[in-house]
Amino acid sequence: RWLAVNDDASGGMTLHELAAEYGVSAERIRQIEVAALKKMRKVLEAA
Repeated sequence: RWLAVNDDASGGMTLHELAAEYGVSAERIRQIEVAALKKMRKVLEAA
C-alpha cells in the first residue's frame, strides 16, 4: 500500500488510469476510494 502525492498540481490520476494500472475496474477503484475516505473521516472525527 502506498500514497503518492503529486507536487506538480496535475490533479492526479483518473479512475480509469488507476484501474488500468492495477488491473481492476474503475468502479472498484471508486469503491476503494469511498472506503478509504470513510476510514480517514472516522479517524479524524475521533481525534
